[in-house]
Amino acid sequence: MVSALTIQFAFIFEPAESGIMKRGPRDVTKGILGKYDVFEVVYVSLLISGLGMFFYDMLTNQGLSAVVGSTMTLNVIIFGKIFYLFNLQNDHPVLSKYLFRNKMSFIIVGILLALQAMIIYWPAM
Repeated sequence: MVSALTIQFAFIFEPAESGIMKRGPRDVTKGILGKYDVFEVVYVSLLISGLGMFFYDMLTNQGLSAVVGSTMTLNVIIFGKIFYLFNLQNDHPVLSKYLFRNKMSFIIVGILLALQAMIIYWPAM
């Protein structure tokens, strides 16, 4: 829940696209998500969750405890979400000059990583 909420805050500070006020309203007869959007949601969900399960199985099969496997799975999911956040920010490649357009997203990712470290290293968690 922490990762979902913090990553959403990054989008609040996303700069408006150029020409956004010149576009007409979207067609209300069409759904909010197009076919490509649904495909992308399913693809990314399967990719991130599949990587998490892969690392869990790999670590537990090597004799590490289920706690270590669960921690690694959580880390894979969090870092997958962080990568996806930067991928969604614009239509350009992630590693381009547009990566630093939303500087607040880096602060929010830093907060998320601090909370993630708390979950992993604070004994009460």
